[in-house]
Amino acid sequence: MQLSILEGSASGTAIYVETQSPITNINGLISLEIGIGTFVSGDFTTIDWGNNNYFIKTELDITGGTNYTITGTSKLLSVPYALYAKTSGRSTPDPQGEQGLKGDQVIQGDQGIQG
Repeated sequence: MQLSILEGSASGTAIYVETQSPITNINGLISLEIGIGTFVSGDFTTIDWGNNNYFIKTELDITGGTNYTITGTSKLLSVPYALYAKTSGRSTPDPQGEQGLKGDQVIQGDQGIQG
């Protein structure tokens, strides 16, 4: 299986490509972690996720080779937590509040003998 991250559109430039050899579960499903496969091209760590649209392209050769005949492309979307984090880290703080009341000063006595 070959996985590509495309930049800009579903037919955009492949900025990262890797291959993996996943094994299905009893229901025929696979789970993949992108970025840990066999490197083909690009640099996964330098993708600027916050400043463009990205798509994932999956390609499969049912014989296990590189003659990819089953392909699909989907837009990568943000989860709600990521959308919140995008704005919360850049928010403008409110003005500083007024100074609170000062309490009485306490006098501290001499320190005792240490053993």
